[in-house]
Amino acid sequence: MDILPSQKTIWLHGPSVGELDQVRAFASVVKQKDPSLQVYVSYYSDSVLDKHLQDPNFDFCFRLPFDLPNAYELILKKWRPLFLCIFAWDTWPNLVKSCHESSIDVYLASATLSESSSRLKGLSLLLTKKTFSYFTAIYPTNEILTPLFSNIAPRGTEIQALGDTRIDTILAKLEKGKPGKSFSQVIQQFSDSFRNKNLVCFGSTYPSCEEKILSSLSQIPEEEIQNKSFWVFPHKWEEIRMSEFSAKLQRYGLVKRFSELKTLVSGKLPQFVLVDEMGILAFAYQYARFAYVGGGFHHRIHNTLEPAAFGLALFTGPKITNASEAIIMQRLGGLKVVHSNLEFTDTLRNFLNSDERSTSLGQKNKQFVLDNRGASERLYAKVFSAHD
Repeated sequence: MDILPSQKTIWLHGPSVGELDQVRAFASVVKQKDPSLQVYVSYYSDSVLDKHLQDPNFDFCFRLPFDLPNAYELILKKWRPLFLCIFAWDTWPNLVKSCHESSIDVYLASATLSESSSRLKGLSLLLTKKTFSYFTAIYPTNEILTPLFSNIAPRGTEIQALGDTRIDTILAKLEKGKPGKSFSQVIQQFSDSFRNKNLVCFGSTYPSCEEKILSSLSQIPEEEIQNKSFWVFPHKWEEIRMSEFSAKLQRYGLVKRFSELKTLVSGKLPQFVLVDEMGILAFAYQYARFAYVGGGFHHRIHNTLEPAAFGLALFTGPKITNASEAIIMQRLGGLKVVHSNLEFTDTLRNFLNSDERSTSLGQKNKQFVLDNRGASERLYAKVFSAHD
């Protein structure tokens, strides 16, 4: 794409789908402030599809090339962006160095880093420190992470926690978005259950999650799960797997698929609902007492910000190092990490039997989300103050 001489351009990099949500929030603020500014967006992961790039605030999108020493010379010479802003954690040594050598400022925004990251060990630490020497400034998602970045960035590097811009995207989605017709009908049909927040959500589950649910149900007294409706949202709906799961659940109560709810005459929700439609989870959290977020026993934890925004206490498996927001909520006490079937059962029972406790923990998560609101505006003020 050709750039007119009078056009100013900024370059935003979000390596994967989650980081593109961070980019999206910041790009929205940029365009509100200066619609003439060109916003170029790069990504890298194969998980990014065309639909993830459809945004009126993105002027041009492209996949980042392999991080080779001379991979960016043509891009930087042709575009000459005001700055490059990388979101989350991908630091791309040759990209950052090339920008530095071309006198283009580079920022790491909504920055996150785990204490257990391999980049903080051995020879990788040397490369990490060298790469961070090229950053103009680093803006972590939370003050808790500031010491980690201070230990690897050169003395004098600006490091200031500005929040996670993705929270702006999520809050806008939850506040402006509306549930689909099918879920709206179910809310109306079972209004008492939704009004009383009798739902317990298990979001983005994998087979290992479902096995733990079954193990817990075999140990929890029946009276502790009465008047609750357990909603299971599989990360991927697999017909054979979910049919087998449904058959095993039936010994503990009535099981229905979400698509079957409209056929029920009773105004009471089934004990278990297996959700076989997309686009419901984020809105179902609004009616839940607490939630389990999947991925923590599989590869990595899924989205915790949506349930946190609704003030839910959360629990998950141990694989949370990829998600700074989960790490922070764990430290704040609103997210419980469990490592075994026994811990899963104990946490589930504690939340089931103490509304006061789960509400208190959930409020910590909600406050964390609210404290991060406006991160995109704060980032804009910081970055553009150096480029007026």
